[in-house]
Amino acid sequence: MVFLPYVPTPYPDEVLCSVLTRFVVHNGESVFRKISNSVAHLSPNLSIYQASPPHPAVVAFITDQMGLPGNEVTDRLTTSQFFRVFNTAHKRPLNLETAGYGTRSGRLRSLGFIPCNHQPAVRFCPSCLDEDFKKYGEPYLHRIHQMQPALTCTVHEEWLRISCPKCKMLVVPINRMVLRPMPIVCECGADLRSLPVRKSPVSSAFKRLSKFCADSIFSKNSLWSHAQVKSAASEALGLSPHDFSTGYIKSLIKVYGKPISISPHKFVIAPPSSDCHLRLNLDLGRFKAEDFASLFTAAGLTFDESALLISKNRTVGIHIKQRSPKYVYGLKHAEEVLLNFSKAYPGEVATKFQRSHPRLYWLLRIHHPDSIKRWCPKLKTLPPIESDRKKLGRLLKKNGDFKKIFASASRPLFRAIIRDQNWLISTAKLSPSDFTAPHSNRSPNLHQQKSLPPKI
Repeated sequence: MVFLPYVPTPYPDEVLCSVLTRFVVHNGESVFRKISNSVAHLSPNLSIYQASPPHPAVVAFITDQMGLPGNEVTDRLTTSQFFRVFNTAHKRPLNLETAGYGTRSGRLRSLGFIPCNHQPAVRFCPSCLDEDFKKYGEPYLHRIHQMQPALTCTVHEEWLRISCPKCKMLVVPINRMVLRPMPIVCECGADLRSLPVRKSPVSSAFKRLSKFCADSIFSKNSLWSHAQVKSAASEALGLSPHDFSTGYIKSLIKVYGKPISISPHKFVIAPPSSDCHLRLNLDLGRFKAEDFASLFTAAGLTFDESALLISKNRTVGIHIKQRSPKYVYGLKHAEEVLLNFSKAYPGEVATKFQRSHPRLYWLLRIHHPDSIKRWCPKLKTLPPIESDRKKLGRLLKKNGDFKKIFASASRPLFRAIIRDQNWLISTAKLSPSDFTAPHSNRSPNLHQQKSLPPKI
């Protein structure tokens, strides 16, 4: 059993990594090494400031000593709830369970950070540093400051900082030294509590965005779908579903300012007088919590108002576009498709119809040739069945690859599927489920359907 001289009590809105930092500062590095060795069997000679983020077993041991169960640690000391609110609306939901924190990015997230290559250091508010030092005798990191879209302090309405404005060095980098204490004086000698840049004006949009993020971590879990959130955001911004995919970008730029850089998937907005940037996705399929928060804030909604609007769209769900099957093998359907082609491509109906719907084309050629002759009077006579059998038999004997026949002899094969199925199955030694029609005669797909078309 490891003796613990000091067990920290979390300060208001303190992030987990800050609690662990104070644990190490007051107990000493040797105590933390002994815990790591006894609980997680890590080398006691490895410096904690050069190791990966603390092992989950080590974190669980320390928080147990603090009297905090795992779920309470996640809710009170991390930013996971911000992810969890919109997690079901992600196309690729994050693994937010503590047991799943096996990777370094997962451990950083469990310590209260959003794992991001573009967030190189922890964020802090100069006024909060001053107040915390006066009230508690030491500074600590606030979890609300560590959420990626939050660029301002919700209490003092000042820009958050990651670097010293005098020497431009990062104050507490997020690298392997995640347990580095938060200083009040930079290495260059500048007092981080009295930064001259802190009095610069802050846009109301960024204040509202930080407040949105702060309110989200106190909310209950939601089960919103991507379609629900998208529909609610479209309604909030006053955009139609058709215009939303491009209109939301204009709305974001209008509210937050012009981006300083644009990539195929992201754009970056850098507010004046702030060394923190707002990075948002351009692709709706890649949207995450920070993107959804930025959308609703741009529409002028608070988190509670956004949650209410999304809940009203609960009936939207995931919309699956209903399409009539491309290949419904019946004369009636074939004639309907041919009629549509006659309206869309007058003058080249037969050619377009054959290339796009080869099986329907040959179905009409074999069983109702007059409908094709209406658009193509000089229609040639169909080859006899024996002629098709001879050609297909030669190809099957040559390579035996049924897929290649669609490329080299698609026409006789389509005709055989429609009028000579029994011979084709017995000759090729296939079952009815072994071959189906491709989407077109250019791109075969022999395993999409499970049965042959019905005989007519």
